[in-house]
Amino acid sequence: MIRDHSIKRETIIGAFILAALALVAVAILLKQAHYNLSEYGLEYKEISTGGKTVGTGKKHGDTFDTATLVPAGFRVYTDAEIYDAVTLYEKIDGKAPLYLSSGFRELVTRRYMHTVQKGLWIEIFLYDMGSFNNAFSVYSQQKRADGVSRPDVQYCYTTENSEVMAAGAYYIEINGSQGGAIIKDAAAEISRKIRDTLGAARSINVLDYLKCAELVPQSEIYYLNDAFGMEGFSRVYSAKFLVDGVTTTVFISGPNDYNKRQAVIKNYTGFLVNEGAVAEKNGSSVKDMTLLNFDESYETIFHAGDFVAGVHEADTKDRAIKVSEILYNAIRKNSGGE
Repeated sequence: MIRDHSIKRETIIGAFILAALALVAVAILLKQAHYNLSEYGLEYKEISTGGKTVGTGKKHGDTFDTATLVPAGFRVYTDAEIYDAVTLYEKIDGKAPLYLSSGFRELVTRRYMHTVQKGLWIEIFLYDMGSFNNAFSVYSQQKRADGVSRPDVQYCYTTENSEVMAAGAYYIEINGSQGGAIIKDAAAEISRKIRDTLGAARSINVLDYLKCAELVPQSEIYYLNDAFGMEGFSRVYSAKFLVDGVTTTVFISGPNDYNKRQAVIKNYTGFLVNEGAVAEKNGSSVKDMTLLNFDESYETIFHAGDFVAGVHEADTKDRAIKVSEILYNAIRKNSGGE
């Protein structure tokens, strides 16, 4: 009888242990089912699929539910796919380093299919770059030569089958399966919705210093890092000036204090000399301007108020000097003097 009681007692204890383990498992499952993604700035129902996340694409607070961007005549065709810094290469392998070095946080993509013509679809790419400057850097460095600027949407251009823009903290591509009026109109509708959601892009104050008659509209580029191949030459804006029928690249960096400007000039000049450039006398009206002959193209660099500025790859020495003087005077005028 004693043995029978022991067996019953062991059976009851085992049952209690199994029940407790089952309760723990249920609790874990419930916790995972109600995981608080908002702690990480996200708010979507997610399913892990091959290294990326699938869901609505709606972020916490101020961004888009990508389903609301669907244009007239189209329907949502796929779930949103969300890529982070680890999985970005799966979607854009070759270009990932540019994004990752420019503050990339997250990519959301989604496709919309035409309701009648099944061969017509649009895929939208929403890159959260963390800030407008980061987004503009990616936008400007990748701008296609055949892009046509949209007059009604700031920092936005169209190509035969796509629309590209920088708005808020986002770099955005809207890519169609082919060209034509249907894709073009649909892409334009999406970009207007984004513009209306985020508001007009803010101005870039540094670019105001480049304003002059010679400035080529929409030619600006922003280098967050390593401008013109020089490591450490960061936060540099470039643009094109049209002088005597020839376009020449100019650049501006700053504002910085005197010591920082001196260091930038010294480092940039040293970089070019190490690459084979030779300093030449120039006789320019720009005070203390350095001019270098680099394999029959010409570089200049100088102080302009609180900025460092110069000319990159001018085709002749005379043009390098002339464009530098126009640039110097524009910066002085737009900043109210030195």
